[in-house]
Amino acid sequence: MNPLPSQCADARPQRIAILVSLGLGLGLLAGWRSALPAAGAALRPPGAATLARASARVGAEPNGRSVPLAPSDADEVGARWLSFPIVDRSWRSLCDADLVVQNTGARPSKAVWLTWPMGTTGCGPTEAGPTHAVCSGLIAPGGTWSAPPVLPGQTSSAMLFSFTMQSVGEAGIGGGLAPSEPVGDAMCRVLTERVVGDPAAFQRFLQAFAEGGDFDGIALGAARGASLGAELTRSCADRSPERPARAGYLGVPAGRLLPPESGVDPDDPVYRVPMPAEGATAWVQNAGWQCVTVEILVRPSAVSDACGDPPTPVTCSAPLVLSPGQTRLVAVFRCGGARGTSSLELRSSGPLAVVVDAMEPLDPSLGSFAYNQLDAGDALSAPLALPEEEGLWLNRVLIQNTEALPRDLQVRRRDRRGAVDWSTDVRVCPQQVLAVDLPTRMFEPGSVDVALLGARDGAQPSGISALVEHTTLDRPVDRALYPMARNRAQASPVVRNGVVAIPRLTRGPKTSTELTIHNAVDAPGETNVVLYLFDANGLVDFECRGLAEREALQLDARSWRTDLGSGSWSALVSATFWSHEVFDASGRRLGNPVDLMVTTADRELAHLGAGAGLGEAMASLHQPPSRADVVGWSLPALPICPAFPTLPPSPTATPDATGTPSPTREVTATATASGSPSPTPDPSRRPPDPLYLPLLLARIDSWPTGFILIADTSADPARLVPEGRAGHLDATRVIGAHALSTLRAGRDLGGLVRYGGGGQAELYALSEDPAELVARLADFEVDQVHATTRPDLALAVVQKALEEMPGRYRGRALLLFVDGESRPEHLARAELRAASLRAAGAQIYVIAQSAPGLRSPADGRYAALAGRGDHLLAIDLGAPADLQRARLAVDRWSARGWAGGELGTPAYDRPMSWPPAPADTSSR
Repeated sequence: MNPLPSQCADARPQRIAILVSLGLGLGLLAGWRSALPAAGAALRPPGAATLARASARVGAEPNGRSVPLAPSDADEVGARWLSFPIVDRSWRSLCDADLVVQNTGARPSKAVWLTWPMGTTGCGPTEAGPTHAVCSGLIAPGGTWSAPPVLPGQTSSAMLFSFTMQSVGEAGIGGGLAPSEPVGDAMCRVLTERVVGDPAAFQRFLQAFAEGGDFDGIALGAARGASLGAELTRSCADRSPERPARAGYLGVPAGRLLPPESGVDPDDPVYRVPMPAEGATAWVQNAGWQCVTVEILVRPSAVSDACGDPPTPVTCSAPLVLSPGQTRLVAVFRCGGARGTSSLELRSSGPLAVVVDAMEPLDPSLGSFAYNQLDAGDALSAPLALPEEEGLWLNRVLIQNTEALPRDLQVRRRDRRGAVDWSTDVRVCPQQVLAVDLPTRMFEPGSVDVALLGARDGAQPSGISALVEHTTLDRPVDRALYPMARNRAQASPVVRNGVVAIPRLTRGPKTSTELTIHNAVDAPGETNVVLYLFDANGLVDFECRGLAEREALQLDARSWRTDLGSGSWSALVSATFWSHEVFDASGRRLGNPVDLMVTTADRELAHLGAGAGLGEAMASLHQPPSRADVVGWSLPALPICPAFPTLPPSPTATPDATGTPSPTREVTATATASGSPSPTPDPSRRPPDPLYLPLLLARIDSWPTGFILIADTSADPARLVPEGRAGHLDATRVIGAHALSTLRAGRDLGGLVRYGGGGQAELYALSEDPAELVARLADFEVDQVHATTRPDLALAVVQKALEEMPGRYRGRALLLFVDGESRPEHLARAELRAASLRAAGAQIYVIAQSAPGLRSPADGRYAALAGRGDHLLAIDLGAPADLQRARLAVDRWSARGWAGGELGTPAYDRPMSWPPAPADTSSR
């Protein structure tokens, strides 16, 4: 029998996060450990510079206890190996294929795509192994890679493998490979030279990759890279070259190779695949490393809900014998007895990946879905991928019951606000597929859910799964198919499905992508979400919204608030705060769930005005992954919606989901959920559980931080400022106030050290209230605050101030504005003091200012002050673009908690010279 790899699916609730940053697929690491590139920053919309504030910390429970991230499992094969049952054809024609691969893990990796021709009925040494190996460039975490076009007719199926970009020596994989060579490059060469064309070698390789064993002396368990997500779209010119039939599906990860029902025998799995129409076909791929035999049967659906004995399955064809990786077509409409909806039963001796194509014999529209992406459960949900424009749609839910007993279910259609506007009760007979038509008149976006009526007997696992199908009726027929997801918030009050990654969004002259974001939680409350949009240079737009329970929100690529023109992007949908308290009958709090689902659909713009088409590309349901595989990410920081509350709003306050904060709001930070409670806390109200994405990914600690801003001040600016330069000194006060406003009120301790001339520097202000610090800075006029010319004296005061801070401020950081004309002897003394501070664990950030057109020859000394290149920014005074660069640098540094956050060496892992003092709750 053919064993399966360990499964990735894990029902245990975990905090998970995925970041998406498109591009970086050409071997570039831009944006991986440093700033958002200038090209991306220039496109930031208004309000994007109101960064992720210092409140963006590791998640915490309401009692303030920090929640540690689960360590990633290096031996988990999960989504490091994906299968693609069909690449270059439909059952009637050849197709062009478009593959986009996304790194959804925590490490830079390289993908290798192995391809096969159409399989024959047979297995053995005479069968062809993989015929091509296509290697990606380096894909940074969150980055994407687009595979080169394949020649139609040569690539029927494929598999995708992920390899780390550590050196061979660092990974310790052996095999006689060069120790300095990146593992991904070495494995690309190994697969090309040793596996392509050799079916026996591929079987040995796949088994070793799945089990973490050795292949030709290479330890593949240590060679695996990050988890991957991938989307494959086919364009098949069945109708006409001008308007091809197009459909897509998501790659099948190794963690989903078993059928969705619980209790399946991995040695003899039975795949019960719902077939939505008479013209449906299935592409069946051997996803294991041994030959498999597949018995093919079709079970037609009953004509009534008077459930008797299930219809007898009809043998469709002779059993298939498939070699590893190869695919065969099963044309269900050619099987006797298959009429309307039916169930395809594949009784296999090993793991399979299956993709279903819905294509009517007389109509060339195409809709596809990966069977392995189906969920089974007693409560299923999906946002509806319907356009805003009116049109005549046939909307159906296809429900499959693979259990031995009939099941009574309720199907509910909800409007965009989450209210049920239509429902019906149905009975689904054992081993049957039932098509339930939704009302045709309801065309607006919303959601649909299927729920079991009554209680399930004992601990019997659920065998209920469902699909959503949309078909246009009033224009050239288009079809979209996508699975419904198990509503995990219904099953567990502590579920944390808070982040969804989307590898591809498009906008062009012919198509546009729409997203429908659904809050699947039933409990009253609200989930605040943010949509981040990325291009190859980084973040280009973001939008913040609040979703009530069961609410659905549709966003259109044609209406981004930033005019991005035509192109392709990736996206991230993340919960930022949520409050959906769940209680049992006795009033005991059970949890605060968050559960997001997203569908994407590409619209054919040629039909706008008569209603948009759905089938031009694809419709897919995107869900969060089932394991936290993002520990250790260190990526460009993202802004968190500043207008969202970090504590539940008062009964009279309604959070502004999209507005840009006023200057007053910008400098007045609010307490986070992990912060100190108010003097008179209300025990009946609990703060929502935060999912602070940027610093979850950067692994920044949640400790309170002591932060000091260093600048020069003078009531007589002419005394310290050379003639003609006073008009260019606004950057220090403006950027300094912006930095102070990122501190967390009542949690962080901020200070202002000033040098006022006469050889004296002093600690001018110290407070836990950022607004007070900004007000003290505003005591001076714009031209009275400028970069210091005596960093040595200022750092001496800083060192004393940090040493006197209470022990609870375990994070130590300072922002130094230094003048480009500081004397070398002053800089030399400042270097020694900075080195002492860094050795004790402090983070030093330096903004070096020079007069317009002048760069100081001592730039190397500024780098020595900061100690790290990404902690230093040199700017020209008076240049608006440089002022914006300084603001973005502060955004980036503060969103990392002023604690560094470099991959592999998070600040809180380094020894600190300030040991925690006895509990001290006093404020300075």
